[in-house]
Amino acid sequence: MVVPAGRRIVVMRPEKLSPFRLGLGIAPVVSQSGDLASGSRTTGAFGFDFGFSASEYVRHHLGIAHEWETHDGRGRKGFRIDLIALGFPIVVLARQVQIHVEPKLRVARGEILFSTEGDGQTDFRIASGFGLALTLAVRGWFLSFEPLSADFRYFSATKDASRTGFATLWWLETVLGREF
Repeated sequence: MVVPAGRRIVVMRPEKLSPFRLGLGIAPVVSQSGDLASGSRTTGAFGFDFGFSASEYVRHHLGIAHEWETHDGRGRKGFRIDLIALGFPIVVLARQVQIHVEPKLRVARGEILFSTEGDGQTDFRIASGFGLALTLAVRGWFLSFEPLSADFRYFSATKDASRTGFATLWWLETVLGREF
């Protein structure tokens, strides 16, 4: 490529992602449907989101949360673990206040829920999904809001039976944290 005299080519490189992020988040389920949906009226999760930059374009997320659900007087409590989750942050504004849009791909999310009632049932579930987060960062602190987050559950098992099928869960997730 020939550049005319007096002209310069400016190559814009993305900002380097912070090597580590630690966030505390809450996520209620807004809607759920399908044959593997729990039918719960109240489902939510509260826990940690660990973010590790893999490159200038990819951030790995590890989520560990306490999850609960209640349905017809029965309650279940347990853990939700995002085993494989990738985020692709896109810088919208890079000044003192930074704004990112981050499409997320959750390849594997596991749930282990224990019954709080006398039936002793333990549920193990596997899901995959996607999300779209909007992040506002100032001086190393960030607030992430994920208004579009869907999980597609495809496996559910108890000690009595295992089932495959499909369920869609729509989450509304908010995370507050610090970049290091």
